[in-house]
Amino acid sequence: MTIRNVLGALVLGVFVASVAVAEDSPALVFNNAMSNANKRLSKAGYNFGVTLAPIFNGTEFDGKKAKEQLDEIKEVLDQVNNDMKALRIPDSDEARALYEAHQQFLKGQKKMLRNEFADLLEIASDDTITNEEKKQQLGEILEDVGKIEKKDLTRLQEAQRAFGKRHNIIIEDAEGE
Repeated sequence: MTIRNVLGALVLGVFVASVAVAEDSPALVFNNAMSNANKRLSKAGYNFGVTLAPIFNGTEFDGKKAKEQLDEIKEVLDQVNNDMKALRIPDSDEARALYEAHQQFLKGQKKMLRNEFADLLEIASDDTITNEEKKQQLGEILEDVGKIEKKDLTRLQEAQRAFGKRHNIIIEDAEGE
């Protein structure tokens, strides 16, 4: 497992960006609110991944900083959940389906945070196991995280593409952001 894989697995769901002719359309505002929320989650996940990197590159792990970053993910997830509750959903089946898919995605993120991410921090902070054992255990969890993310994001992005088609929004892949 390379540091690139670590960080890639911990990027919590970069949503796809969008472009449309009418910048103030309710559908575009709705779509972009979700995209921006997921970018915030992605950044928080990436920052947590950076704190685990020392285990993979042989430098000193800072457990306090990792815990702070994990707490930051929790805060961002709470903010995103609140933002989504206040979001005005356009009147279409596709908008409702996208909102529901996003809510399911957020539930998955919360579950992963409680389980896999908590395990990552616990293992990384455990002074009773060797660094090699940590790498192996973290690598296995990160592989699981990547699989969960791929499944959850695929479902979400399919709903967003249907929403974009219905509302004449061009959906662009945001990979690499």
